[in-house]
Order: sequence, then C-alpha cells, then structure tokens
Amino acid sequence: MRRLYLGIYLFFFILFGVLCYLAHEFATFHGDVTISHRIQGIDFPFFSLLMEAVSYLGRAVPVSITITLLAAGLLFFRRIREAFFIVVLPAIAGLVNELTKALVDRPRPVGTLAIGVNGFPSGHTTYATVICGCIFFLAPRMLKWPVAVWITQTLSVLFIALMGISRIFLEAHWPSDVLGGLILGGLVLAPGIFIYKNYIEGDRIKSEVRSARAS
Repeated sequence: MRRLYLGIYLFFFILFGVLCYLAHEFATFHGDVTISHRIQGIDFPFFSLLMEAVSYLGRAVPVSITITLLAAGLLFFRRIREAFFIVVLPAIAGLVNELTKALVDRPRPVGTLAIGVNGFPSGHTTYATVICGCIFFLAPRMLKWPVAVWITQTLSVLFIALMGISRIFLEAHWPSDVLGGLILGGLVLAPGIFIYKNYIEGDRIKSEVRSARAS
C-alpha cells in the first residue's frame, strides 16, 4: 500500500514539475482563457460578493489569524502535536509557494490588480488546500460526533473549491495557476499526514497502550 501511495505522490510531483516548466515557457495553457471566461460569466445573485469574501480569507493576515486561532484551540485542548502540525505545514507551503513563483516567473492575467506579482502557482489556493486539508484530516481525530465530522470535512472541501474559483472569477489567476496551487498544497500536505500518522499519532497510541498495561 505504501508503494502505491509513493507512486501516486511521485506522479503528482513530476506533474507539478512539468506544469512549472510549461508555466515558465507559456503565459497561458490551452483552455485557460475559455475556462476563465466561463467562470467570470457567472451572474448569480451575491456571487461576486461571495468570491471577494472567500478570496479575502486567503490573504496573509486572515490566513495568519486563522492558523493562530486553530493552533490556540488545539493547545487549549492540550493537542500540542496537532497544533504544531497545523502551524508548520502552512508555513512550509508558503515558503515553497513563494520560491516556486520566483523560479517560474509567470505573469498574472492582464488587468489584474496584482500586476507585477508572479502568478504560478496560486498562493491562495495552496494555503486553502493545506489548511483545509489539515482540518479535513484532523476532524475525525478531534470531533466525537460523525455528523460534526461530515459537516467539517464537507465545508473544508467546499472552501478549497470556492477559493480556486474565486481566484479565477476575480481575474487574479489563470485556471492552471489554481491547478498548480492545488497540486502543490497536496504535495506539502501528504508528507505531513504521513509523518503524523506514522510517528506523532503512533507515539501517542503506544503511550496509551503502555499506560493501559501499567494500570
């Protein structure tokens, strides 16, 4: 099973490398313009406000506040390892994202307010994927009620999707930038989950077993 997971991870790692190269060579991919126009043509009531609100939550300050609140909540319940987990992974994702942006050096869509800032991959999408991915993963381990777990995980997936759509709708990124952010977020998240399950969670289970035997 681990070989399968490793194979899948290597596939997406190579795919991300290919996307980085292509994004460096080409300002847009085939389908970027068409998909962007279709998303930007959505005209539901209050949809624009929703997109602006979701996108705002992906900025540096709201992201920092979100991570701080999540970590504080975990520390309150004495889940120190989980708090470390949810702080470190977004930090690593942000660092890798900025490094990738600098290396790829791809311009954003013409007319965006963020002219001069590299576009690939979408940082908002990367952060959303990592943070919501952490929440999705930790929900069954932190919440007692299955309904609460289901709601939390559903909202996590929905937020990731809305974040990607919002970046395209607001003309801040091409769809391929968003795809790059999704893959990068997954590439950062997967090793973190592996380490957590095999070392952090494993150590806690062993400690609980030893305590049960001692009693």
